[in-house]
Amino acid sequence: MRAFFVLTLTLFLAGACGPDHQKETFTAETISGKEVIVGKVTGLMWQSYTDGNVVTYLKQVSYDKAELYCADLEWAGFTDWRLPTIDELRTIVEGYDDVEQYGRCKVSENCLAYACKEKGADDENDHPCANNENQGTGPGPGGCYWAAVWHERFCGPHWSTSPVTTAQNERWVLDFYRPAIYDIFTTGSTAFPRCVRER
Repeated sequence: MRAFFVLTLTLFLAGACGPDHQKETFTAETISGKEVIVGKVTGLMWQSYTDGNVVTYLKQVSYDKAELYCADLEWAGFTDWRLPTIDELRTIVEGYDDVEQYGRCKVSENCLAYACKEKGADDENDHPCANNENQGTGPGPGGCYWAAVWHERFCGPHWSTSPVTTAQNERWVLDFYRPAIYDIFTTGSTAFPRCVRER
């Protein structure tokens, strides 16, 4: 009976800490003369903003323009780019546990209602999805809350495709400078596109 208990506990812990809960790491690769960033755990491929032309024209834009930017993107020989989900964006966060993937912030594909921002808070002054006190003090270049592989460019709010399910015309964004996850309107608000594709 004891052996069965130990085996069950071992399997439970392995499941809890297994591949679904591994911290993502990234490497930069050059494909067809363009840099991409690839996640070791998810295998997702991200556009890297190192090309001079990207620097000159990429700006914070409305949700529709961000979606169109990724849909029309030809980068590193691929044309199947798209905007990421909030879960996918959270894999990029580095240096602030609450907003990192599997952190205390409950906004995820499993919890997209407005109230998810405050779930898990210890009290009314605790905000698991926001860290306004430490803006620009992340471990990445320029104080961004991402690893050095992401460079310094376009550190700020990024669109996700994840809708706020308790509101109309709102999407969740992730700000890599603050860092924070919050909701904004798809029209009249702007954020950066960060295009991704399945490898």
